[in-house]
Parts: sequence; structure tokens; C-alpha cells
Amino acid sequence: MNSTTICRIGLILLFFVQLNTLFCQNRFELPIVKSIENNAVTIDQFHINVSVVGSFAITTYDMTFKNSSSRILEGQLSLPMQEGESVIGYQLEVNGKMRKGVVVEKEEARQIFEEVVNRKVDPGIIEKTQGNNYRTRLYPIPANGYKRVIITTQQNLAKDGEKYNYMLPYASNQILSKFSLVLEVFQNEKPQLTPNNLGSLDFENVENIYRMSLKKENFVLKEPLQFSIPVNEKTDTPLYEKNEKEQFFYQNFSNAFNVPKQFTPSTLDPSAITLLWDISFSGIYRNKTKEVEFIQTVLKTFPNKKITLIAFNDKIVFQKNFNSNQIDEIIAKINSFNFDGNTDLSFIENLKLKPKELVLLFSDGINGLGQ
Repeated sequence: MNSTTICRIGLILLFFVQLNTLFCQNRFELPIVKSIENNAVTIDQFHINVSVVGSFAITTYDMTFKNSSSRILEGQLSLPMQEGESVIGYQLEVNGKMRKGVVVEKEEARQIFEEVVNRKVDPGIIEKTQGNNYRTRLYPIPANGYKRVIITTQQNLAKDGEKYNYMLPYASNQILSKFSLVLEVFQNEKPQLTPNNLGSLDFENVENIYRMSLKKENFVLKEPLQFSIPVNEKTDTPLYEKNEKEQFFYQNFSNAFNVPKQFTPSTLDPSAITLLWDISFSGIYRNKTKEVEFIQTVLKTFPNKKITLIAFNDKIVFQKNFNSNQIDEIIAKINSFNFDGNTDLSFIENLKLKPKELVLLFSDGINGLGQ
């Protein structure tokens, strides 16, 4: 198969998910590549970048493998992962350039895979196998040359008492020609690094981002790296990031609070029900089927109630009163709306909603206008 053709079709990210119990292990060997020539392909460079926000960790493994053989080889890269860690990004070097993979559903991935193979083209695929192991085929690995692959994972960190624990489980006696590590923790309190063979490293704080970096040549990663992140649920504050086009925030919500008994569904008896239905354009991506099913359940739960349906985007587009027994009419009207326009949620302040009303807001929360 011709590797140059791959550039025209890109790469596929394919997951064969099996219902096997994930295993947890304290130490993994460095990623290995198996080929028809034993030990001909070895990891030469290993660069790791870790970003942690709250309990959420994104880890990028940038790996370069060396082919010591005098001929082109095909290899299979095996990458074991920890419990709860999964692949979200994949890049493969093709003709000296990194090409990104695309995440698709399993059935769609199988179809694309068959179509690509039928064109006599080598697709780049990463798949999940037994346990929590991932593998990908590397071809071609140039004779006396190198092959680079980048894999990004996400992981929800395990909580241990008042801290989250992160572990980089890879270790080996193999010499890496180049090794680098960058750790970034978006946290108000300093992470605690477990003693290791990386020397006198420590986190430095720059505007509530704790950062640590390391670069080594001819380095042996003898033991896993571990650090813990203090958790203070009471003072947990949101973190924000903004670039030219988008802005993001992260907030860790705790469910450790007592719900007043009078607001539990078993005792709730609303005087009326108001349905606020956002029909702005971004709502086209909402799961409308699920939302409608929920409305039907609510209306059947509270019969003989006054129902006010309000459809809006940057203004109120439709408003009408129904009875909760008119479920079919209400659902038919909801299904008739087209998603269009921007969103302005500030109109809610002027609705004069009564304390005993049950108000249900269906929106993606993307407020384009107003406060």
C-alpha cells in the first residue's frame, strides 16, 4: 500500500470498546513497538505534557520511535493506560508532517476503514483492546529512521480524602535520547510532589497556575511520577480562560448539601407550570427528543395545572396558556418551532414569576446577548 496517499484522506480514530473490567496498575513499561524484527524498533524520545484542572487531567504523550534495522518496517504500538484514562486525540507522522485523527462512532469507523482499505491506502487507526490497553499500527517506519506519534488522553482523577492523586505510571531502564516533562496545575493550593529520581524539582506558582518543567538527554525514567492536589470544596472557585474566539470556564460542583424537604418531587405541588423553550440557533444541537420526553413526564405528574409555554431567542417569539391535559397540543407546538436567532436570557427577569410556580428552562445556556 502507498503511504503517500494517506495524506489525502487523513487519519481515523477507531475504538473497539469491549465490556471488560478495567485494571489498575502502579507501573507500566515504556510504550513498545512490536515488529517482525525483535527489538529493532525502540522508543527514542518521550515528551509528556500534563494539564490538570480540578479533578480533570489531560495528558499528551509525544513519542518518537527509532528503527535500527536497514529495512522499512511495520510495527504495532501498544500503550497501556490507567483505570479511567481514555484516548481523545491521535496524531501520526506521515511524510514528515503530523496528521490529526478524527473521532468517529464505532460503526461509522468500521465503514470508513473498509472504504479506505479498498482504495489500497493505509489508514492510521488507534483502537481500544482488552482491559484498558490501546494499540495502533505504525507504517512505514523508515530504515535507520524515525516514526513519531502523539496520543492525548483524558482522566478523571481519583480522590483520596482531601486530595486528588495523579500518577504518570511509565518507567523503564531504557535510555531515552531526549525526555521532557511539563506539568501545569490550575489550582489555588500548591500540589505536593512525591519524591522521585527527577532531582530537586518543585512546582512554581504564576497567577494560580502551578508549573513544573524538565528537559533531559540520555535519560532513564526509573520510576513513576506522582503528585497530589489539595482539595478544598468550600473555597473551590471557577477558573477562566479566553482566546480570540472562545472563552472557557471550569467549576467543580459538590453535591454535599441538604435539599429542603418541601422542594422534593414527592411533595411538590406547583400552582402553575411555565415552560421556557429556547429556540435560538445553537439549540439545534440539543437533545430535543429527551427534553420533550421530560416535559411529558412532568405534565402527567401534575394534571389540571395551568401551563404557560414561552418560546424565545433574543425576544419572546411565542407565548400561550394551556392546560396540562393538553399534552399533545403542547408537544406539537414545541415540535413546530424552528431554531433561529441569538439568545438573550435577561427577559426572564421581567416575567414576574410566582414563587409557587414550577419553571422549567430548556436551553444550552449560550447567552449571546444581555446579562
